[in-house]
Amino acid sequence: MSNQLLGNFQNLQLMNAQISDGVEQTSSHACPESKPPTHKQRSTPMKLDPPTQNPRALQFYGFPVNREWLKAVGRRKMKPEYRPFADDLCMSAYALQLFRYYTRIDALTYKYVRNPGDAPPDCVTSGNEVLIVSVCNNLRDGFRNRPPQRNVDRLQEILKAGPPRWWEDAEWDAYVKPK
Repeated sequence: MSNQLLGNFQNLQLMNAQISDGVEQTSSHACPESKPPTHKQRSTPMKLDPPTQNPRALQFYGFPVNREWLKAVGRRKMKPEYRPFADDLCMSAYALQLFRYYTRIDALTYKYVRNPGDAPPDCVTSGNEVLIVSVCNNLRDGFRNRPPQRNVDRLQEILKAGPPRWWEDAEWDAYVKPK
């Protein structure tokens, strides 16, 4: 059954209806399985300063998001015949796949980060962590491969969020300090 679910998930296509959460289709056959261009255009990474507070800690640059909203986006955009087989995790993963497709940011990922105290209340988990959609991190490769500004602006438009910011990894202390 899990192989069938995985196969179904990989074969998902976008619905033909206009997407109402800020994402618009750009062609009549827009789907995640579309073939990418044969060559990548070299683009200029967004201008971004590395984090200044606690720069030695692992930090992620991104937007806080609400888990329920992510599941709702995945549920709304998924083909109806796949919905009965998809759990909440699958719905959230499908939402992330859509965000990657529409923004062309391959490095997008979900991360749980520390709550600095000013995070939106609906994005804070019961463990006082914040779920974010991460665009890049402050490690050498992650920072060097940050996306162009227009792609980040597109993600901000889709998420209907405020500006992105740096967030400290929730588990960084466990990596650097022995217990």
